[in-house]
Amino acid sequence: MAHSGRRVELEPSARCVEFVPSESPPTSRWSRRRLKHCASRLIVHVRQTNEAPVARTQLWLEIAKLATSAATPIVVAILGILLLRRIEGVKALVARQSDFQKKWADEFVGCCHSFMEALERDLALLTVLAGLNDPNGQFGTELQNQISHLHPTLSELELRIRRSVVFAPVRGAAVTLAAGECIRLVGALIAARKGSVDEIIIEMNRFNLASRNAHAEMLGLAARGETEFAG
Repeated sequence: MAHSGRRVELEPSARCVEFVPSESPPTSRWSRRRLKHCASRLIVHVRQTNEAPVARTQLWLEIAKLATSAATPIVVAILGILLLRRIEGVKALVARQSDFQKKWADEFVGCCHSFMEALERDLALLTVLAGLNDPNGQFGTELQNQISHLHPTLSELELRIRRSVVFAPVRGAAVTLAAGECIRLVGALIAARKGSVDEIIIEMNRFNLASRNAHAEMLGLAARGETEFAG
């Protein structure tokens, strides 16, 4: 018996085309199995279509993870290069500052050494002058002239020392005090035309110790303990 009907086409992925009678559903067992198979394929297709956005999202997440894992070493390398340049800049700055401090400390030591030499020369001349029978004779007069020429030198060196200890704010004051005391004692000895140089030598020792500690402070080194010199 012939039946008039219509063709129903499903999605291409289902790959199922079935002739459905227009009047009544198929009664044969084969037709029912065929229809059930096509319906199951259609359900699978619909599920795949709904799951496609989730799959794409997971794909982008995987791509993002790969990009992050690849970018991390690059970022670390860039940060390392920048940090290395910063460290090199700091080292160069510290080296320049160290060079300046060393030069300044060397000049300070040279000034203190010149001050001690001038002071020792002054004391030696005074000792010789005090032992002359005629201090006002020709030789004594020459000695007095040399002593007079040394006094401006001592004052100039004392001013240099006061200027140099600016980079030793803690220990520098003891240096200037000792230098000033040495000059005062020498002046008192000359004015009295007699006396002992032992007190001056004790003050010179204090000056040497104070200048050593100030020099260590200029270089950023730990200063040694001070020692009191007894008279």
